[in-house]
Amino acid sequence: MLLTMGVRWLRAGSSPVLLLLAVAAAIGVVKAVTVLRQAARRISGRIRSRDDCRCVGGFFSWRTWLFVAAMMGLGFVVRASPIPAEVVGVVYAAVGVALLIASGYLWLALRDHRAAARDGS
Repeated sequence: MLLTMGVRWLRAGSSPVLLLLAVAAAIGVVKAVTVLRQAARRISGRIRSRDDCRCVGGFFSWRTWLFVAAMMGLGFVVRASPIPAEVVGVVYAAVGVALLIASGYLWLALRDHRAAARDGS
């Protein structure tokens, strides 16, 4: 959703959309590889350590949930600010790309977890 909203913001400006989208994608990839990969590993370890009877949202720590809430609040502030649409679009698209890649790490961990459960290990 953030990536979609980022593209919308980029299209609202007067700058070249594809160039700015490429910049956002590069930033997003760097963020995913340098920051979010570690978070995804931590979260996938937390998922593996849980039993199936817990709260579905329990795979994130309270600290992570507070961070998510703060980032959502910051998103509202950025959208309401006088920051140019192109800048908002690049930020949104970059975060969207980073989260998309990081979610891939979690999907791979889920696949590996299910394969290990089938094999009995």
